Amino acid sequence: MAPPLSSELPLSDELQSIFAHANDLASHEGRPVFSTHLLFALYSVHNRAARFLQENHLPEPTPEMRASALAVKEPLSMVTRIYERSHRLASGAHSHDVTSMHLLAAMLRESNSAAYRLLEAGGINVSGIRTRVMGQSSAQAPPERLGSAGPR
Repeated sequence: MAPPLSSELPLSDELQSIFAHANDLASHEGRPVFSTHLLFALYSVHNRAARFLQENHLPEPTPEMRASALAVKEPLSMVTRIYERSHRLASGAHSHDVTSMHLLAAMLRESNSAAYRLLEAGGINVSGIRTRVMGQSSAQAPPERLGSAGPR
């Protein structure tokens, strides 16, 4: 699961489900959690970021993308950096909890992450998407709770 922070905001139910699913994906591969696991979990668990990605016509990762993710390297500390950044974004937006949109925005800020490079290699304008995510994350009132955030 995600590492604790001092003065941390609670994780939304959807984000807890995303971290749990990412952990399951990594465990299945016998690897630690990398940013690609978080990205794939965003597409696999019902959450606001997944809806945002669909509404912006960002396709789900293909089997080829998933296979190539195994070869993409990133520092083991990257997931912690993404987690900490998502907390800072939520705190800066005066949110009551950290949501999938904060996680997505944080992932899209880490240009050294495997998830960022995978999206970029797939022809996605990462900085353009990041701008839209940031706009939605900071413009909305405290995020809605989606209730059960199980797999779709």
